[in-house]
Amino acid sequence: MRKMLTIICIPVFVFALFFQTQQALANVYAAQLKITNPDTTEFDGNFEDGSAALILFYLNDDASSVSIDVIDASTNASIATIDGGAPWITGNTSCG
Repeated sequence: MRKMLTIICIPVFVFALFFQTQQALANVYAAQLKITNPDTTEFDGNFEDGSAALILFYLNDDASSVSIDVIDASTNASIATIDGGAPWITGNTSCG
């Protein structure tokens, strides 16, 4: 009787684990990043001439706020943080 109970319980337990309700969670992130001049022409990387930059990206989901950290690749130090404010909606958007 004990062996029969074990044989029945194990498949039921495995079935319950395998078919339980699954929930996938992910963070909101930006993709397809592109940096251009404010008029969307190619950015030359020079701020010394007084020009600005426009950051274009695709947001994968709605966000309550967006913060952009500009990092110097040679030192890995943050040189600027842009607070994009709130709210942001899914899709193509820009900040600059």
